[in-house]
Amino acid sequence: MGPASKFSVENGAYTALEEHETTYTSASEVNYFGWTDAGQDNARALAEKFVQRFPRVAAECEGRDWTYAGWLLELTGLLERKPSRLPFVLAEYFEPDPLSMHALPLRVYGDLVGDDDGDDLSFPLPPSGYAAR
Repeated sequence: MGPASKFSVENGAYTALEEHETTYTSASEVNYFGWTDAGQDNARALAEKFVQRFPRVAAECEGRDWTYAGWLLELTGLLERKPSRLPFVLAEYFEPDPLSMHALPLRVYGDLVGDDDGDDLSFPLPPSGYAAR
């Protein structure tokens, strides 16, 4: 998470920054951003903790971005209908690389393709960020 200025112009879901203050990977499971007290939190509680614990990042992200908000709302709606899915940008043994992606893959817990209904799903990339390669 972060301001659009940190995300790629080629893939708005990817940032090439070496250090990420706000990183989450599926290996972290319910220890979001390394937190050990958020495993039972809903989205709103996680958002409140995020703003409290990352005030600089939250301040950099203030403002209206209706294009991104619309994209996120649509993605959230899809994930509510397909709760076994998780969007990802990087994974071991996955091609293409983030800067060559044309869509955001939606992974089934631990698998790269298919779920209980047999669909291979992807979702349009988010709006481009402003960071050059």
